Amino acid sequence: MAWANRRYKAIIREKMLAKESPNQSGSVTVSEFAKRSLNARKRKDSTIKNYQSSLRTAILPYFGKTRVKDITPFNVREWMRSIEARKKGEYAIKTARAVFSTILSDAMEEGIIERNPVKATRPPTIERKDNRPFTLKEIGLLLDTAKDGQFRDFLILSFFSGIRTGEALALEWKHIDFENKAICVRQTRSDGKITDPKSRSSVRDIDMLPIVEEALRRQYEQTGKKTGFVFLTQRGKPYRYITSMRDQWKRLLNKSEMEYRKIYTTRHTFASVMLSEGEKPMWVSKTMGHKSLAITLNAYASYVPREREKHAEFLNDFFGLGEG
Repeated sequence: MAWANRRYKAIIREKMLAKESPNQSGSVTVSEFAKRSLNARKRKDSTIKNYQSSLRTAILPYFGKTRVKDITPFNVREWMRSIEARKKGEYAIKTARAVFSTILSDAMEEGIIERNPVKATRPPTIERKDNRPFTLKEIGLLLDTAKDGQFRDFLILSFFSGIRTGEALALEWKHIDFENKAICVRQTRSDGKITDPKSRSSVRDIDMLPIVEEALRRQYEQTGKKTGFVFLTQRGKPYRYITSMRDQWKRLLNKSEMEYRKIYTTRHTFASVMLSEGEKPMWVSKTMGHKSLAITLNAYASYVPREREKHAEFLNDFFGLGEG
């Protein structure tokens, strides 16, 4: 009776929740709960698109009919190996894993499970595909082939600022600060819409290098007095999708007799060129909009030249070691 007196309110509340929310019975499946998880909080359109894509292609075909409470870390590891076996690539596995982890974290909040089995596992080790950045010589050939015009200016900005393609297409002239030599990244373009940048660290001011300033001043003569956007289509309207730029990019690579690489490779090229030429990694990291230097070095450490200078020479004198 004493126990009941202490617990009766909690017991009644649990029973009521069980009637109102079928997941409390423990029978809810991943397919059923995923829909509730998707609508549980406000997300960017691009995030929702990735969420739905991962559900459709990776999560529901494997776990759709499985009860949420029955999923174990072993199941998760087997699932990730199945995605890897289909050679979907590191990004696909990372995205699907992140989406599934979000779903199961929501399930934890609702009391369906006590722990998130995804967080009890590690992502499979996958051999990274080389981004194959362009060399300075290749950049020169591409710019020469592009000749003059807006697309050439777009490429100069892309190669020498580290800006993302979506960020470049969302640039407005109010974001270009010629006086302080800065490009202010405040928005991006995704799925035809202007949205907030990818992350908090993506909101940044990029140093405007002389070659980029020259390209932007030349671009201003073309679009500066038409609309607020820096880059415009042939019809004089802002680019809504990256597709149009991508088509020009493909034609340029074919004309230059180069193997196809994504237009996003221009961003990787900025990092690789700057680091290999001795620019400070922290500056490159901030310019790219990375959350931390560790992210930059994890992706581009191979381009950082090894320093050949001698270090800590003061220890030689301290310990009487002399030259060696």
